[in-house]
Amino acid sequence: MEAEAEILGIPPCAQHATDVNLPANAAERKRVLNILAQRRYRRRRRERQAALETLVSHSAGKSSTTPSSTSQPRSDLNTGSESPGFNTCNSSSDSVVPNESSWQCWDSSIWTSASMETDPELTTLIADPAWTSSALSGMHDFLQNDDVQNTTFADDYNIVVPELDLLRAAYQIAGRLQSSHLLFAGLDAQSVFHSSSCGQWMNTLPTNLQPTTTQLTVPHHPIIDILPWPAVRTRLIRMYNLPSDLWPRHPSDGTESSLVRMVYDMEDGGIRVTGSDPSKESAWEVEQRFFEVWWWALDHSIISNSNRKRSIRGLPRLYAPSSAAPIIC
Repeated sequence: MEAEAEILGIPPCAQHATDVNLPANAAERKRVLNILAQRRYRRRRRERQAALETLVSHSAGKSSTTPSSTSQPRSDLNTGSESPGFNTCNSSSDSVVPNESSWQCWDSSIWTSASMETDPELTTLIADPAWTSSALSGMHDFLQNDDVQNTTFADDYNIVVPELDLLRAAYQIAGRLQSSHLLFAGLDAQSVFHSSSCGQWMNTLPTNLQPTTTQLTVPHHPIIDILPWPAVRTRLIRMYNLPSDLWPRHPSDGTESSLVRMVYDMEDGGIRVTGSDPSKESAWEVEQRFFEVWWWALDHSIISNSNRKRSIRGLPRLYAPSSAAPIIC
C-alpha cells in the first residue's frame, strides 16, 4: 500500500484529506482517501494495543511487589531507568496510554512468546491466578472507559452505497404515499391513487409527488408512484398499458423493457439519490446505464440535473446510446 501511496504522491506522514492535495480524477481521489483511512485505522489500532500492553505491564508491576519481598528490583523496571523494550522519548512517565510519538520507540519484541520463555519472572506472573485476575480486571475497567468506548473510525468522507440510498428513498416516499406495504407486494399490486382508500392526505404531498390525471385514472403498479418526476410517471403508466409487443426493447437481450427490468436497472446503480429530502426532484440523478435504456421517459431537466452532479464528481456527461457524443443540457 505504501508503494501505491508513493506513486500517488502521498507524504508518509499524511493521514487526513487536509494533509494532501486531492486529485481531480474521481478514481484516484478514492484511492488516496482509502490509503489515508487505512493509515488512520492502523495508527488507532497500534495505540489501543500499546495501551493494553502498558496496562498489563503496570498490573504486573503492582502484583509482583509485596512488603515481604526481599529481592532486588530488576534494573529494567526501575522508574529512573528506561525499559529495554520501551523508550520514554518525550512521553510522560505517568501516562497509561502512550502517544503516537512514544509508540515509535516501542519494542514489541518483549511481548513475544520467545521473550516470555526466557523471562522466568514474567512466566511466573502469567501462571499466577491472582495476577491474571488483577490484569483482566484492569483491562475490563480500561475497556469500559468512555474514551475507549466512544472511539470511532470516522473518515473524512462518508462511504456512499447508491443501492441502499435508493431503497431508503423509495420507502420514505412510499411512506408519505401510504403505500409502503404495496411497494414489493407483487406485480398485481395496485396504486393507492387508483383505489377508494385515497383520501385528503394527497393535498399534503409536495407538488411533484401529487398524482397526475393519468395516475388517478389508469391502473398501475405503486412502484411508479415513488418516482419524483410527474411527467416520467405519466409516460411509464401509458406505456405499460399498451400491449407488451409495443414496449421498447431492452438493449441487453432484446426483450421487452418490463417494469421488473426497470426496477433492476434502477437498483443496479442506475439511479442515485442524495440529500436529506428524497422527495425533491433535484435529489435524484440518473446514471449512464439507466439513461441508455430509459432515455425516452426522461425530461430535459432530469438530464441537466444529472449532468451537473456528474460534473461535480468528475464524471463525463450523459451520452446517447448510439454515439459517444455527450448530451448538452
